[in-house]
Amino acid sequence: MSESRPVLFLDRDGILVEVVRRGSVISSARSWEEFCLVAGAAELVSQWRQLGFFTVLVTNQPDVARGFLCPQLLEDFHRELLRQIPLDAVEVCVEDGCHWRRKPNPGMLLDAAANWNLDLSRGILLGDRQSDVLAARAAGVRPVLLSTDYNLQEVAESGELTVIQRLDQLTGLLQSTISSVGHNPLGG
Repeated sequence: MSESRPVLFLDRDGILVEVVRRGSVISSARSWEEFCLVAGAAELVSQWRQLGFFTVLVTNQPDVARGFLCPQLLEDFHRELLRQIPLDAVEVCVEDGCHWRRKPNPGMLLDAAANWNLDLSRGILLGDRQSDVLAARAAGVRPVLLSTDYNLQEVAESGELTVIQRLDQLTGLLQSTISSVGHNPLGG
């Protein structure tokens, strides 16, 4: 068996795709008019892949189970996302409620690791919500939280956690991770 690879898990909404605001609720796109990729995301994912990270989108999409989004449109969104952003894989949970693959549970991360021989001990999950942090920790992956205007309380309550203010700041963190020798800077 070949050597396992380090992995970078990326949440979708708020990281690669703009969030949709429905009043005070942060939500996901339900139409093409709402589906907007984050500026610069494609170039950043390319950089992260060049550093040797296998990139996996991990996204909860419960609007399918709730009847707000048809499964075909979700597939079309992801087909377009993959056309523009060079991800290695996509893991999606369309279930609502407590499902083993739905973040904060680690199912999507564990499935990806098994399917693509990924080294979770050298993995990072970049997200914008507490559910991302909890899923990462449950899978033995280092969580990194992108600070946004809608998650300030979650950032404040997160305790010991790496927080970045901009997506491009992850590049330096990944570079320092792969250049470190003799210890695992992703542990903990």
